[in-house]
Amino acid sequence: MDCPLKLGEVWAAAAVVIGFQLISFAWRLSREAELMTRHPRKENWFPIADYLNLVSMLVLVGYVFVYHPTEQSAASGLSLSLILLAGYPFAILGHYRLFVKAVPEDRPYCTPQEAVSVILTICFALWFMVSHNFYYHRPMNWLIPGIIVVAVAVFGIMGWREERRKEHKN
Repeated sequence: MDCPLKLGEVWAAAAVVIGFQLISFAWRLSREAELMTRHPRKENWFPIADYLNLVSMLVLVGYVFVYHPTEQSAASGLSLSLILLAGYPFAILGHYRLFVKAVPEDRPYCTPQEAVSVILTICFALWFMVSHNFYYHRPMNWLIPGIIVVAVAVFGIMGWREERRKEHKN
């Protein structure tokens, strides 16, 4: 099955998406820098939700521009990147505990709401990768983004568990 999009169209869409991602990333960095100056003695970190944005950018650059792009692989890379990017606002909402009314508390590394949002996004991205390969009957060319997505999930969950362990010690 041929891709209905031309490579130039995918590149144009990807350029717009990566522009928005870079703006979002710059805003988050400035937010964390502001927190570091306001609370110099508190521990600062990059929220798990922002890793969705970073992985989305890596997939977008890798599969749309760098990795021998064909119309099909570029469109697939753009699709996967958009799936990860679509989960980002929900994960940020979870990071700030805005899904449900929550009592203000110390800043945890990862809130349960954020963890659920990130895990659901990663599951949907993995489902897309597997189902896409079955549909097009092509060999798995998603090894690298799959490894990145799983690594981000594992490291994020490990960090969240470590934070929970520290809370229970105190």
